[in-house]
Amino acid sequence: MLKDVEDALLRHAGISEAVAVAVPDGTGGKSIKAIVVPAPGARLSEAEVLAFAASHLTDDVRPQSVEFVAQLPGDVNPTDETAPPADGST
Repeated sequence: MLKDVEDALLRHAGISEAVAVAVPDGTGGKSIKAIVVPAPGARLSEAEVLAFAASHLTDDVRPQSVEFVAQLPGDVNPTDETAPPADGST
């Protein structure tokens, strides 16, 4: 499931790398957070990335938030659906 999210995000010309992680949603469930490395020179907004994802993914696998980073964290396993958020919060 998370691999599908990553594959969809990587179709965006302004995204050079992407990882999707499952994070607690505050209601006892989980939501998907996209961690994105913008392509050189790209100026992306969270709204733009979420809209792009919405046009390529079904509601159940659509990211609910986006974090922009200069490089992907080394401790995030892109295929681990239980991985903690990149910022270390739980």
